[in-house]
Amino acid sequence: MIAFCFRTASVLPLLLCSCMFPGCASATTPSEACVRGNCYALELALTPAQRAKGLMDHTTLLPGRGMWFVFEQPGQYGFWMKNMDFSIDILWIDGKLRIVDVQTNVPPCARTRCEVYYPSRDALYVLELPAGEAERLQIVPGDKIELKG
Repeated sequence: MIAFCFRTASVLPLLLCSCMFPGCASATTPSEACVRGNCYALELALTPAQRAKGLMDHTTLLPGRGMWFVFEQPGQYGFWMKNMDFSIDILWIDGKLRIVDVQTNVPPCARTRCEVYYPSRDALYVLELPAGEAERLQIVPGDKIELKG
């Protein structure tokens, strides 16, 4: 996953964010996310520490798996790939579970300064998938995410 998440307005690590949405259990604690008929078992990034760490300790993201990030309010959250070992696809998703932006095959970064990837519109959730899934499934903004569990 991504080492840090950034807000466009401040570009500060998301370590300062801390609350969850107790009234939206299905969106904050799903076990599976489905898009275009394909479902992915989820690892959740709910706390600031989990969001900051993301997939950093993983050596790969297996097929059929993903990471679901939950933020406390909509925003243009940026992601970088510092200290990652593999590429991923990043899907930004709004509160109605519609994809608002997609970055495909985002490469890992071993440099001191890494590119930060931002969505074009506000998102409340982010789904990270194995690299190539968005292209394989032709995932585009406007597609709907279905959550299970």
